[in-house]
Amino acid sequence: MSDAAPPPSSPRLVGAWVLASGLGLATSGAIAGALAPNGGEFGLVPAPSMAEGIRNYGPRALLAFAVWGAGLGLAQWVVLRTRIRGSGRWAPLTIGGWALTGATIGVATGALGGGPEAYDPGALGRILAVAISVAAIGVLPATAQWIVLRRSSQPWGSYAVRFVVGLAAGGLTGWLAGTAFGLTFPSGPAWVIVGSAMGAAIGVATARPVLRSLAAAGAQAPRS
Repeated sequence: MSDAAPPPSSPRLVGAWVLASGLGLATSGAIAGALAPNGGEFGLVPAPSMAEGIRNYGPRALLAFAVWGAGLGLAQWVVLRTRIRGSGRWAPLTIGGWALTGATIGVATGALGGGPEAYDPGALGRILAVAISVAAIGVLPATAQWIVLRRSSQPWGSYAVRFVVGLAAGGLTGWLAGTAFGLTFPSGPAWVIVGSAMGAAIGVATARPVLRSLAAAGAQAPRS
């Protein structure tokens, strides 16, 4: 018989999951806002060429998204670490998924999102940049976490949809709250508000499949 502590009740675990997710992205927002210039503002810099645009945006976007992923992944790992196999990979995979998302968005923005004041990729190029960015943030972060959850036969599609719905709903809620408080977008304080709302919403949206995965794992401590 395992000597691991018994799993908490579902409401208690859901509360811990939502709280950790909200605090994780709020902390990421605070760190990113403190480290970034201009209080966290991510300004657009005209680039004379596609290659220069990629150099301008790619590394910065990768680093910014990696910070977001680190906050979310580490905070959620605290909840999962004694309850599911492979939990040790949760934070690295989450960071990697968000970093890859940032790199994809940065490359797409730098290569295809230029304007007349620099090189002009045209309307089709800008539309393609938006489409690539939306696809990246809608697929990559959730897929990275699903690599751990798939051990319990968690379907990829349902988890990805839940993650994206939570991210979008939380982002909108955070933007509305920040606007109501008179915050400037983008800025460090706004990142904290949006991060807390987005993280909590992701936690609410993904709590059910996470609980199902924990139940399938028998709430045993990970051996990997």
